[in-house]
Amino acid sequence: NTTVAEVMRLILITNQLERSVLSDNTVLIYPNTAAKQREYKEMVTRTFFLVNAEAKQVQTLIKTVVKTKDIYIDERINLIVMKDTADAVRLAEQLVESVDVAEPEVMLEVEVLEVSSNKLKELGLDFPDQIGFGALRSQQQVIQQSTAAGVTSNVVQLPGQEIAPGVVPLSDISDLTGYISNPGLILNLRKQDGSANLLANPRIRVKNKEKAKVHIGEKLPVFTTTSTANVGVSASVTYLDVGLKLDVEPLIHLEDDVDIKMTLEVSSVVREVQGPQSSLAYQIGTRSTATSLRLKDGETQILAGLISDEERSSASRLPGLGDLPIIGKLFSSERNSTNKTEIVLLITPRIVRNLNR
Repeated sequence: NTTVAEVMRLILITNQLERSVLSDNTVLIYPNTAAKQREYKEMVTRTFFLVNAEAKQVQTLIKTVVKTKDIYIDERINLIVMKDTADAVRLAEQLVESVDVAEPEVMLEVEVLEVSSNKLKELGLDFPDQIGFGALRSQQQVIQQSTAAGVTSNVVQLPGQEIAPGVVPLSDISDLTGYISNPGLILNLRKQDGSANLLANPRIRVKNKEKAKVHIGEKLPVFTTTSTANVGVSASVTYLDVGLKLDVEPLIHLEDDVDIKMTLEVSSVVREVQGPQSSLAYQIGTRSTATSLRLKDGETQILAGLISDEERSSASRLPGLGDLPIIGKLFSSERNSTNKTEIVLLITPRIVRNLNR
């Protein structure tokens, strides 16, 4: 029940032979070797213009899987030309179609908030802080009245006295009188609470396994002087990044999950430091974190815990009276402030493009 074609195929395989159909009634039998294959097999030339994949990587793939030797690449225009049998070319076409696809991309929506929990309390008495001198004069007021004869003006003396404006001659210096410009006492009893401040809200589109960096802030110059025997004193400047720095690296899975390696650093200048030979440096306050997350497409993750706590105290008092024990508090005012801030980061991946299964 075996056909002639099947019998011939078995004979060829058993004896390591190959065939080439020359016409409807003619078949050429030859040894199944690489040299004879190139001599008798019908060869096909195929050109591939790659869009996304690199020509050198695809060339390595075709040589490894298809075993093609006659292959040429042009990296300038991302071109591959191969010459092989029709079966080998069909296999190469399938390989190129599977690898010449666009890289997955993801849009990362990031919000960096500085949540401030400021508590400012003032408790105490504020006494007058200015004393002046001037000449006194009677207080007067001009009153206008309408009559049948017209409008008349009368000067009325008011009770009490006031400081006369203008310049006082030295001959009248004995008439100067001391006065307090703000005689009232102020009772301080106040409390303030802060809220949140949006530091940055970038939207970053990143390719799969590529790194993206965001820096929002300033570059502070730091001068350095160097002294050598031959040259003398030379100065150089370097720049220090201060502000918000965010580094992300996504890995997109076929299940539409996204692994994100992330580093966040928030820094600010605390104070300037004067170095030797008038060089200037800075004391930098830094809060940083590094983590790795796995999120679904559209899922938002909140990261918090980068806390900065600062306390300040100050006091004002009347000289002498404010230093008295027990009753000295009646003549003084204290100011205590607590500045507590926390960095909160919200990140949401949104897949723009992914590979098909």
